[in-house]
Amino acid sequence: MTITVFRNFLRDALFKLGKRVEIWESSGRMQWKVTKQASPGNLQDVEDELGGQMDSAPIILAVKVSAKASEARN
Repeated sequence: MTITVFRNFLRDALFKLGKRVEIWESSGRMQWKVTKQASPGNLQDVEDELGGQMDSAPIILAVKVSAKASEARN
């Protein structure tokens, strides 16, 4: 898998599909360990793999608007 295909797969899995991702690494013969984990809300481990493509990361914003009756516009 090329680095471009890997980055596209990682971005699609996290941002479009909202999946959790684990990256495993071989630490010997038939011995594997999780080296990186990521989810749409936790991208710390894979920021380097995503490169400069963090612009497409989802942004969550909450706004609460309230007004008192005495502040109402006429």
